[in-house]
Amino acid sequence: MLVHEVDGLRFVALAGDEAREYAGDLMRLRIENFAEYPYLYQGCVEDEEKYFETYFASKNFRVLVVFDGERVCGMCTFIPLRDEAEYMKAPFVKQGLRVEDYLYIGEAILEKEYRGKGLFPHFFDYALGLLKEFGLPRMSVMTIRTEADSPYRPEGYLSTDSLLVKYGFKKIEGIVVKLSYRSVVSGVDEPHVLDFWER
Repeated sequence: MLVHEVDGLRFVALAGDEAREYAGDLMRLRIENFAEYPYLYQGCVEDEEKYFETYFASKNFRVLVVFDGERVCGMCTFIPLRDEAEYMKAPFVKQGLRVEDYLYIGEAILEKEYRGKGLFPHFFDYALGLLKEFGLPRMSVMTIRTEADSPYRPEGYLSTDSLLVKYGFKKIEGIVVKLSYRSVVSGVDEPHVLDFWER
């Protein structure tokens, strides 16, 4: 379903088998995007296939895909938190929060040449529409903790945290996920801490 058309770019909402048809593009975008700072994640197709199986298994999974002509140049994924992996739900349950209340935004990705053009708000607008469609009161997103003095931090880097604050998100204190994954810098698994935000 066409949701937006902006400057020749089409924002198309997909679910089910339609979304699965673009699995290769979705995995490519994740691997390319998360190889950049701040994640520096060395992804592979096998891991991405496992990641997306959780999403494709949910009848309420949605992905907003950005097309430039026929090329996929961006995406944002959405899933009710109750359908997420157990390690994602566990911190909420431990904190006494209802996972049934949340829509989870998995990732919001644009290729480099499409960033800085005011496109990200379309992802958030679609998320607000899904809250109404699913009857959910809150949405959540996860960000990785970074260090201001990291040697890999690009000049002029704008953190995702500041963008989330701009759109009315607040960090959920006491809820974190600890993950280890292979670094593009060291080539070995390194530990990371990720925080949850809600709106």
